[in-house]
Amino acid sequence: MDTVTLQSDLGIESSAGLKDMLATHVAVDAPLAVDGAGVQRVHTASLQVLAAWWQARTLHARETRWAEIGEPLRAAVRTLGLDSALAITDAPAHPTSPMERTP
Repeated sequence: MDTVTLQSDLGIESSAGLKDMLATHVAVDAPLAVDGAGVQRVHTASLQVLAAWWQARTLHARETRWAEIGEPLRAAVRTLGLDSALAITDAPAHPTSPMERTP
């Protein structure tokens, strides 16, 4: 299974680049895994792009799943209520290192 790796910064200024990157994978018939473990910054615009891409793949019966999803991305998806649209319910969590935890 091929993996699409998301950048660490999915801020609004990155949303056009994200769209271009994902566009190259929308018509791929093979199953794809998305690695969101390294995402540290997320903006609504990038989540909209990701959700539209995920939906397009789903509508064409192309398997898409999470390889890993980091907590910043998972929290942003939940805050916007995109859990179902981005299928994060059963997504493997990326473990947080002790240095990343806040007291």
